[in-house]
Formats: sequence, structure tokens, C-alpha cells
Amino acid sequence: MKRIIKITGMIMMIFVLSCEADDPMSFYGGGELVERVEEAWSVFRDGDFDSSLAIFNSALI
Repeated sequence: MKRIIKITGMIMMIFVLSCEADDPMSFYGGGELVERVEEAWSVFRDGDFDSSLAIFNSALI
């Protein structure tokens, strides 16, 4: 059991360290995903709820 925990921990550390150091959001899908969410949020604030929902849904794919 301890080996499984150690191996899992090592894999997680490698994954976290492989993310870009200067972009903490790279773990969550990179800058492109963040840009899509920001675009959808600004469209939502402008009152175009249907377009905003479409942009959010396209970001899920």
C-alpha cells in the first residue's frame, strides 16, 4: 500500500512540475481556456445570456 501511495505521489509531482512555471493557470487548461471563460463572462455581463451559455459550453469540450 505504501508503494502505491509513493508512486501516486511521484506521478502527481511530475505532473505539477511539468506545468509551465510562469503560467499558474496552465494546470487548468492553459491560457486559451481562461480567454474563453473571460470572453463568455464579458458577454454575460453585457446581457447576451444565450451567447454566453454557448461560449461556456464550447469551453467544456
